[in-house]
Amino acid sequence: MTAKKQTTYGQLEKSLLAALTEGGEVSAAQLLRSVSTSQNSYTIQAVYHVLRKLRRNGVVVKVRDRFSISIPWALDIIDLGRKLEEKIVFAPSAEQVIPLEGESLEWTFSSLLSLDEFWTHLMVLLLEKSTDRTVFNFCPHPWFYFLHRQQLEKFYRTLLRRRCRIFVLVGDDQFLDRYFCCQLDKRLYRCQTGSGKLVGGTKSRHVMVIGDFIIYVVLNRRTATSIDALFGRITSTEHREIRLLHHELSSSGNTKLKIVRDSKRAASLRKTFLTIEKEG
Repeated sequence: MTAKKQTTYGQLEKSLLAALTEGGEVSAAQLLRSVSTSQNSYTIQAVYHVLRKLRRNGVVVKVRDRFSISIPWALDIIDLGRKLEEKIVFAPSAEQVIPLEGESLEWTFSSLLSLDEFWTHLMVLLLEKSTDRTVFNFCPHPWFYFLHRQQLEKFYRTLLRRRCRIFVLVGDDQFLDRYFCCQLDKRLYRCQTGSGKLVGGTKSRHVMVIGDFIIYVVLNRRTATSIDALFGRITSTEHREIRLLHHELSSSGNTKLKIVRDSKRAASLRKTFLTIEKEG
């Protein structure tokens, strides 16, 4: 099997598992419709190929022509989740990326991919430490949605289970900015476009508030300019356009993430975000 086919089957397997975890017994045809998007199209033969593998591994069961998640496998995953929560989420080592009041920590990343992975990881840790279940976020453009969509959708489900909410203020009003806002799950997100100057955001600087913590993500000038140009130029979600965007984002680098623990500043920023939302 070629590397390209392995990648395709790997992506399809993740998509099928995501569809199956919605619950119920579904046919292969229904699964094909669930996993097919403008960016990814599969054949019914590919769906059956991956389903056979999942059945051999005890992940999926088939009754007549319907497929569903195996209950024993699901219980194993639940047990694993509890162990991961105990050993990783609440482990002493997790505290190393969380500053004390009045302190700050900063990291530099060689790519947007590695930045986004850590950013997502950090958000979950901070939500576990905070009693405030609302995240306030200013982003000049939501590039992270198009770079890491599958990973983010998994993250969104985590936030929904924890009954969190996110208010995101998008700095521009281009086609992809509006598309992002329209695609968001309204149970989790409140979204509007507008200037972020009131919260300290710029074309190259994201600002996020979680409880007493403030996260600043700073893109280098070349990356910020390139993203701004792409969002201004792309006017559809055709596969070719999104591939161009993904390629550019994947090759970008030299970004910084800084986390500050400042309860007074965080409270002031939350108030500003809420005022912007109310007036919008």
